[in-house]
Amino acid sequence: MDMQLNKDQLRRERELRAWSQSHLAEVAGLSMRTVQRIETSGSASLESAKAIAAAFDTQVEALLAQDDPAVENSGAAKKSISKRLSALAAAVAVAAAGLWWSQAYADQIKVDLAVSEGEKPIASVHLLNEAGESSETKVDDRIKVKVTSTKQSDGNVFVDAQVYFYDGKNYQLKASPKLLVANKQSAAVSIDGLDGKAFHFIFTPQL
Repeated sequence: MDMQLNKDQLRRERELRAWSQSHLAEVAGLSMRTVQRIETSGSASLESAKAIAAAFDTQVEALLAQDDPAVENSGAAKKSISKRLSALAAAVAVAAAGLWWSQAYADQIKVDLAVSEGEKPIASVHLLNEAGESSETKVDDRIKVKVTSTKQSDGNVFVDAQVYFYDGKNYQLKASPKLLVANKQSAAVSIDGLDGKAFHFIFTPQL
């Protein structure tokens, strides 16, 4: 039986991370068509809802539409549903953490990227790529970042990044930082934009 998710909340969660629908589909292990259908109709199977909640690192109940029967009940029934969903989401998160990386994506590397303009945060995204291959993301249509990450024999991650700034017509390569970062540790780089403003990039690999 399908459940009704909050379409606006789904879109907000995805856009907050600067993810495209295709990237959400990749992280959640769903097809692009399924993600598009869910964002359009809000209707999702329990399995799809759990996968999206795990990708967003949140609980399924946080994504439910207010008029869904699962959130209309009150009192003991509502608390019972909430507890079951919380336990289910927690179990899914644990299972996803192990199964996701150990099987389907054992050879992939995730790099968390935080971007700020001066002191103002403007993006927090997750880049996922096969070892030695590149992935990219755009920030506010002003910045494009390409990242190639490779796991080293000592467990560290070599992050080869290319940072482009949009000049109104094309993206210009501004810097190519190369970083050797320990797993789950962060490395920061400051780069001046085309207008001279300082932008800060924080790379955090997650093996």
